[in-house]
Amino acid sequence: MDLPNEFLEEFDFVVASIHTRFGQDNTYRILRAIENPYVNLIGHPTGKAYGSREGYPLNMEQIINLAKEKGTALELNTFRADLSPEMVRKCVEKGALVAIVTDAHAPSHLRYLKIGLGLARRGWAKKEDILNTRTVEEVKEFVRRKRYNR
Repeated sequence: MDLPNEFLEEFDFVVASIHTRFGQDNTYRILRAIENPYVNLIGHPTGKAYGSREGYPLNMEQIINLAKEKGTALELNTFRADLSPEMVRKCVEKGALVAIVTDAHAPSHLRYLKIGLGLARRGWAKKEDILNTRTVEEVKEFVRRKRYNR
């Protein structure tokens, strides 16, 4: 993590994402972020950027298992098509939560939510498998469980 826990704990919700060293196996970096009690979501976990970059090498099975165990969600980034339907299915089977995120950098990008819904459905996800179908209070409880039930 690039930021100390004392800083991260000030936020209501923390997303951790890899933005460097794409050519290496980044499993250990993601696992370390999942272990952090203040990280709630792993952003674009595979590093894929649709049409421009393949993902980096990862052990997604290990990542999904630890995400479930530690109560960390994995992002289905619709702009990047980062989490494939097959990976969503593995998350569903293991009980790891997925968050559908548009990665919107402009209002017009919000339309990508429909793509994310389609990818999640192709991965057999139901409403209860998706973090951002929950109420604000349920999301706050998701954060509390990870931070305080160590």
